Amino acid sequence: QEFFLQAVTEQWSIVIHGDYDVDGLTGTALLYSFLRHSGANVKAFLPTRTLGYGLNPKTIQQWIAKGVRLIITVDCGISNSKEIALAKEAGIETVITDHHGVPEEIPDALFILHPKVLNMPEIQNFAGVGMAFWLVSLLFDVFPLSYPLTTYLDFVAIGTIGDMTPLRGLNRTLVKHGFHQIRQTQRLGIKALFQIIKRNYQTATEEDLGFQIIPRLNAAGRMKTPNIALQLLLAHDPAKAQDLALELDELNQERRKVCQRVQEEAQEHLPLLKENKVVVLADAAWPHGVLGIVCSQLVELTGKPVFLIAIEEGICKGSARSPESFHILEAMQSVKECFI
Repeated sequence: QEFFLQAVTEQWSIVIHGDYDVDGLTGTALLYSFLRHSGANVKAFLPTRTLGYGLNPKTIQQWIAKGVRLIITVDCGISNSKEIALAKEAGIETVITDHHGVPEEIPDALFILHPKVLNMPEIQNFAGVGMAFWLVSLLFDVFPLSYPLTTYLDFVAIGTIGDMTPLRGLNRTLVKHGFHQIRQTQRLGIKALFQIIKRNYQTATEEDLGFQIIPRLNAAGRMKTPNIALQLLLAHDPAKAQDLALELDELNQERRKVCQRVQEEAQEHLPLLKENKVVVLADAAWPHGVLGIVCSQLVELTGKPVFLIAIEEGICKGSARSPESFHILEAMQSVKECFI
């Protein structure tokens, strides 16, 4: 608490580094909104899928040149030991909020808020947005604001459902109260999205979020830039919110068409791979932004782990999904020398 109070009071240059999916962008919106209202000198950064997941050395170098003093990660960072070491050498502190698998080497960050690192079973089901909310809850009393902490639970509900983390224990409680917050929301972006899907936010359901709202928020990062969705969540102008919601709706329609094409093309190859224990397919014409969705569909269809890969300028980028019985991250870590 003392550290963050100093960083805000002394107007340190702070960057929140999120992720391009709905979990990362809601967590980023939550943390940015809190720090902004607390008087911090803060900016939000969401990478594009072309730049890639997690911290990037080139981005770190740019922040070093701009005098950034603190990086806070949302839904990423636990696997970025090298990048965090680079920042630390330049005098930049890093605070990690993440929930992904813990690697063998844990980054040398100032603070790490991660369920396994903290060894806290009660938050083991938290998504990235849940860990961002956990950080805000630890700091909320230090920066007395004119609204309650529960104001941010709409972001938590959207991000948690979007990340499909188990709704058990404290996670379930947060999402339950998050729906209460959505049904009385004052956020123009959320209202605009519900207007686009022709639903009433005051009677919002899990289906509204899971099948309508979340796909549109995710479409920004899959098809263009996640900043469109972030701007929508933080919008203060009704006309701007409507324009952004319409743009997300159009991007989602485009995303559906591309997903359908990629799935049909991938399924054509499945008969040739019926004896394989793992499905691995690559195509230079596939946009990697939609491959995670198609991966999940093929896992349901085949019952096997699936890797779908796009090839861009000689670099393979893709997504992997697997049945619950197979730990795909461990499998990939066992051959980590194969990956960039």
